[in-house]
Amino acid sequence: AIPMEWSSGYDAGYHLFQSDLGDRIVERQITKKNYLEALAGVVKEKCAEENVVLHGHGIHFHLPESVDTVTVFVASSPESRAKRIALELGITLKEAMDWLKGADKDARAEAKFLHGANLESTPRFDITLNVDRISAETAAQMLLRGLQPHSVASSTTAQDLVLLRDS
Repeated sequence: AIPMEWSSGYDAGYHLFQSDLGDRIVERQITKKNYLEALAGVVKEKCAEENVVLHGHGIHFHLPESVDTVTVFVASSPESRAKRIALELGITLKEAMDWLKGADKDARAEAKFLHGANLESTPRFDITLNVDRISAETAAQMLLRGLQPHSVASSTTAQDLVLLRDS
């Protein structure tokens, strides 16, 4: 047997097999259940603040039904997205397409694993906006005009929405 320092043994997960530690170690592990509970708690807390824009893969799975929300799916063709990524990152279109394929595959797999659902399931969204032929600024303005009677439009600017899309 090769001697192993405690830190490397810990990194390798060997501490999980030591019966004297019991559940103390396992309680600190991130599980799918406690991750989803924590995420839902953060989303619920942020939604209670009113006039908030949340952006991220799968956020719409955690919106509390008791909160007045408008969900927007921003769609764009892979070609259009790759052009934007290539321009922003200074890479070739081929590199951007390859990166995008992997990123999309990972995002879909994550949504399926965590939520058991299709990330792009459009019935979960109130509005679907295709940004292939319009700028981010135009899309944000359209959303703000459409939400004017809704409380989110009163304190959110088009620039806020553009910045969130880009983050």
